[in-house]
Amino acid sequence: MSSDPARAAVPALAYGIDSNYPLPLAVSLRSVLEHWRGGPLDVFVVESGVSDNDKARVEASLPETEGLRLRWIPVNQDEVQGLSAGLHFSSANYFRLLLPNLLPGLDRVLYLDADTIALADVSRLLALFDDRFDAQACQDYTGTISNPLIRLPNHAAFGLPADALYFNTGVLLMNLRAWRERGIADEVRALGRRNPETTFLADQTPINIVLQGRIGMLPPEWNAQTIHPKVLDGSWGLPYVAQNIDTGKIRHFTSEYKPWTLGRELPGAALFRAVKARTAWAQDA
Repeated sequence: MSSDPARAAVPALAYGIDSNYPLPLAVSLRSVLEHWRGGPLDVFVVESGVSDNDKARVEASLPETEGLRLRWIPVNQDEVQGLSAGLHFSSANYFRLLLPNLLPGLDRVLYLDADTIALADVSRLLALFDDRFDAQACQDYTGTISNPLIRLPNHAAFGLPADALYFNTGVLLMNLRAWRERGIADEVRALGRRNPETTFLADQTPINIVLQGRIGMLPPEWNAQTIHPKVLDGSWGLPYVAQNIDTGKIRHFTSEYKPWTLGRELPGAALFRAVKARTAWAQDA
């Protein structure tokens, strides 16, 4: 929890993981800290089932960073009960919805999926926070809500036209004050439970629905996404928004293919391995 008024103005970063993601978290957070030039930083990891040993390994993986405070926040998976894990996700994907209540003393936070790598100082991303919006994100590579990959053919029933922009929530600037005042997290959870067809991509589509018109667009380099190979090579015949991964400031390994999955080479996997070599998992295959 964060209710320390002395830290209220300190930039805050948050993740949500379960027992499958300590290694990606260590790589992601180390990459953030290696580039961080923003002074003191609070990092909150909402977790379920992560062992003390894995927490210690994550902490041992991090570079010395003046002013860093890392807090582990254990939660019960019952808090997201009844929400489908969708395609290749887990209940941990919904942990970002708990942040407004878990961090009552904060008005803003940058949430990152653990399958991201920072290649630039993310304090520059935090500086883009705009309280006119409930959240800020980059456009998803699927482009619009009508892309078949999102699996929501009835999008019009939720008030979304076919050309409504679809945002990726793996890099999400959250206006926590607005989320608390408007009960946004409760609304997103209720939608997901009431309409499970919206949860094919976990809470990403429900967030897009509930916050339609209230998500600010971030520059695309802050979420350069790995496009699903079958989309990229045209096998599925689906449209996509090209990603300039060479200039990306945050690389995001979307889809079920991850750089730590043995036998699968992805664009950017070498970046992941290079950071991993500086963590407590350096000797692990």
